[in-house]
Amino acid sequence: MKSKYLLLVLGSLIVVFSVLFYVNSYLQRSKATEVVSCITYVPADYNQDGVIDSIDYLIWLRQNQGTVVCPSPTPSPIVLNVKEDSYVNSNYPNNNSGTESDLKIKASPNKITYIKFDLSALSGLYVNSAKLRFWITDPSNGIMNVQSVSDNSWTEKGITYNNRPPAGTLLTSFNPTSSRTYHEIDITQYTRKNLMSLGKMMSLAIQTSSTNELQFKSRNVSDPAKRPVLIVQISKPSPTPTAALGWNTPPIITSSQIEGLLDAPPGSPYPYIASLDEPLDPLIEGYDYSDDVSAAVDLTLPDGSMENAYVNVALPEYPAEICAKARCFSIWTNNFTTSQPGYHKITIRVADSKGAQALPKVYEFMVVSDPPTTPLPTPPPGICTTDNECLNNQYCKLGISQCVNLVCPVPLQCKTYSIVNHKCVLGNSPDGMVCTSSGLQGTCQSGICVM
Repeated sequence: MKSKYLLLVLGSLIVVFSVLFYVNSYLQRSKATEVVSCITYVPADYNQDGVIDSIDYLIWLRQNQGTVVCPSPTPSPIVLNVKEDSYVNSNYPNNNSGTESDLKIKASPNKITYIKFDLSALSGLYVNSAKLRFWITDPSNGIMNVQSVSDNSWTEKGITYNNRPPAGTLLTSFNPTSSRTYHEIDITQYTRKNLMSLGKMMSLAIQTSSTNELQFKSRNVSDPAKRPVLIVQISKPSPTPTAALGWNTPPIITSSQIEGLLDAPPGSPYPYIASLDEPLDPLIEGYDYSDDVSAAVDLTLPDGSMENAYVNVALPEYPAEICAKARCFSIWTNNFTTSQPGYHKITIRVADSKGAQALPKVYEFMVVSDPPTTPLPTPPPGICTTDNECLNNQYCKLGISQCVNLVCPVPLQCKTYSIVNHKCVLGNSPDGMVCTSSGLQGTCQSGICVM
C-alpha cells in the first residue's frame, strides 16, 4: 500500500514538473519573439481643388500622424577608422611626417597634428554622440586645442608646415596627464555639421601653446587597438513611448530660380519635376501619383519662346509647390513614413522635352525621434479676407473669399514677371537670353532685344 502511495506521489511530481517545463519554454519562446520597436502611422489625406487644364489646380497633402508605441533598442556604436593623419613641424617646414607611427603636438618648435575622417558610413543616420579616441604615449601636461579645418584637400603624405590648411574654430580643449592610456574628446556637433557637407569628409587640427610635447599613436601603428578612431552613437535609446518623427528645426524657407536656361521646340511639353532623393520614400497621394516619389506638371511653350524654370520651396510652413502657368501641384512632406531618423535631402530639378536637365537644387534637413518643439503647421483655410492669408503666389478673390493662384500676363520679349507680395511684378529677363526681332536672332540686354 505504501509503495503504491509513493508511486502516485512520484507520478504527480513528474506531471507538475513537466507542466512547469513546458510553460517556461513557452514563455521563453514568447520573449524571444517580442517586438521591441514599432511605429503606427495614419496615411496622409489630401484636399484637391480646381479643374485640370483650367484656371488652377492645387493639392494639399497633410502630414502623416504616427506614434511610437514601444521603446527602441540602443544600436551598437559605429567605429570609424582615420582616413588620413599626419603632423607638421615648423623646424622642418617642407618635410612630411605622414608615415610615422606617432602624432605630435607642441609649441616652439610648432608641431600641429591633422586628422581626417570619411563620414560616408553615417549617411542617413542621426548622430547622437561622436568621440575621438586615441592612445597617449607621452602626455604633455599642457592645454591642447582641437580646431576645425574646412579644407579637406590635404593628404597625409603631402602635407607640410608650409602647405598646411589653416585651423579654424576652436572645438574643445583638453589636458592629458597620463601615459599609456586612451583619451576621448567629444566632437559631436562638429561631426553633425560635416555629415551635412557634400563630400562627407571631416578634418581637424590639434595644436597648443605649451612647450610640453604630446604624443599619441597614428593610424600607422602596428597595433590596431592603439590607432585613433571616431566612436559614434547613432541614435538615442527610447525608454518611454515618444511622438512620431518630426522636424527638429524648421528648414530654411527658400524661393529660388534653378540654374541654367532650358529650351524646347515650339509646342512641346516642358515638365517641371520635383523628386525626393530618399531611399525610404515618403507617402505622396493624389493626382494619380499615389506612393510615387515625383510629381510633374507640363507646360506648353508658345512658338519660339524660352523660359526660366522656377520652383518655390517652403518647408514646413507651406507645401513645396510646383507651378506651371495656371496649374500647380503642391507636396506636403512634414513627416516621412519611416522609423529611421537621420539626415535626408530633397532634390529639385527641371528638364525639357529633349531630356536636358538643369543643375539640381538640394535641400538637406534632419529628422529626429524627438517630438517637434512646436505644433506641426496645417494648410491655410480656404476662406480668406485679405491677400496676406494666402500663399505668396495667390490672392484672396473677392466674391468667393478663397485663395486663388495668381496668373501673370504673358510678358513681352526680354521681360519677365515675378510674384512679390501677391502681385505680378514686371522685370527684365536675364541678360544673354535669346530673342528675335524682325526675324533676326539677338540676345536680351537690360530688358531690350539687342542684335
